[in-house]
Amino acid sequence: MALVGLSGSGKSSFLKLLLGLVNIQEGEILIGNQSIKDLSLEQRSHLFSYVPQSPFLFNETIKENICLHEKFDLEKYNLVKKISCLDEFIESLEQKDLSIVGAKGSQISGGQAQRIVLARALYQDRDILILDEGTSALDNVLDYKIQEELLLLDKTIINVSHRLNSVKNYDEIYYLQDGKIMEHGSHEDLIAKNSFYKKLYSFQEKSPN
Repeated sequence: MALVGLSGSGKSSFLKLLLGLVNIQEGEILIGNQSIKDLSLEQRSHLFSYVPQSPFLFNETIKENICLHEKFDLEKYNLVKKISCLDEFIESLEQKDLSIVGAKGSQISGGQAQRIVLARALYQDRDILILDEGTSALDNVLDYKIQEELLLLDKTIINVSHRLNSVKNYDEIYYLQDGKIMEHGSHEDLIAKNSFYKKLYSFQEKSPN
C-alpha cells in the first residue's frame, strides 16, 4: 500500500503510530488481528524494517552497513543488492563492497546512501517493509525500477511517497488530507474518481520534477 498526499496530511504521523513512536490516543491498529498496543518495541522491531528519508550510515564498509549484526548470507546479500540497484555502483568502486562510506555516508551521494539503507532493510527480511520517502533522492527511472522489484517480494510494503508515478502499481493507494483518508483504491480506481488523487497526479504529470 502507498500513502500519498500533500505535506502535513498525516502520512508520517501514521508511520509513527505504527512504529510505536507515538502512543495511540483512540482507536487501534491491528496486525493479524492483534492490537499493536499489545506488542513491545522489541516485538515490533521483528515485524518491521524501516527505510527513512534521511538514511543513517556507519563509517564502515558497504557490506557492513547492509548486514550489520545479521548473519552473513551470500545469496540473500546478492539479492538485496540487486533489488536496490546497487551492483553497478559497487562495481565502479576500487574496493567494491569493502569500500568505506564515511561517517553518515559522507563519501557517497544521497541516492547511493538511500539504496544501501534499503538493502539493509531488505537484508533484515522482516514481514513488513516501511519506506518513508525512502527513495526520494533517486531519479524517476531508478525509483520506478526499484519499486517494480519490491512488488515482486512476498512482503507487506507500506510506502509513503510524494511521487505518484513510482507507486501507481501498488495494490492500494490511500490519499490523506488533514489526518483523514479522503479516498483509496488502485491507481486506476482513483483516476476514475477524478478527485484528490487525480488532481495531484495530473499536476505531477505536467511538472515531473
